[in-house]
Amino acid sequence: VTVDVPYTLEDMSDDAAALVRHLKLSRVHIVGTSMGGMIAQQFAIRHPDLCASLTVMKSTTGAHDLPNPGMGLQLKLVAGPKLCPDDLEQDTRNLAKWMVDV
Repeated sequence: VTVDVPYTLEDMSDDAAALVRHLKLSRVHIVGTSMGGMIAQQFAIRHPDLCASLTVMKSTTGAHDLPNPGMGLQLKLVAGPKLCPDDLEQDTRNLAKWMVDV
């Protein structure tokens, strides 16, 4: 499926590169989450001279043939961690367990 959009991921990565150049930074560490990860990937591909490192989290390349996460992980992501707002220490333990216990 092709969608004609007026402002693309490539445009967004080019805007980020223009900002880096405007700020007179030499090489930067790029971090992106979700759609930001897709923009970050484009930044690294299109502007490797500006990219010192790339970290992409919870994102995709956009390739349609990538597999979906397993059902166990999907259910866990939908449910989210059990939070204890009145007990920060317990809340932190629950969140940490949820993040690594698949």
